[in-house]
Amino acid sequence: MPSSQSKGAPRRADLSPNTVEGQAGGVGSTVYLFATTEGASGYFSDSVSEVESRSHQEGVKSFKKSDLDVGQDAARLEIEVTVPRADGSTVAFWATATAFRRGRLIGVVQMQAINASELEKNRLGGKAGALLLRH
Repeated sequence: MPSSQSKGAPRRADLSPNTVEGQAGGVGSTVYLFATTEGASGYFSDSVSEVESRSHQEGVKSFKKSDLDVGQDAARLEIEVTVPRADGSTVAFWATATAFRRGRLIGVVQMQAINASELEKNRLGGKAGALLLRH
């Protein structure tokens, strides 16, 4: 967020007119290794709680959390946020993250798209889950 905006102001999406909408805007995976199982468990729990607490903020259009049967802790989080553009129009940013913890390891697979259709969200969300199972 530019420093000229106050912390309470809605964020603006500076997307060019050439931005491909409805396609995966980003795909990634991350693995974290902690010194202790307790550290990994606490980080996982705190991270999920933080996302859930932000799900009630202005601009959040939808939020879903579901538990998964992978590792010792696992969750799939899906969020869609409507962000105003500088020209007054809005853009819907959708993201899904599938995460698991096993012992000292946390694995995360995430995908995001812009103005994705319901079909595209389901397709990408399913891929994120499938990729997680391969970790």
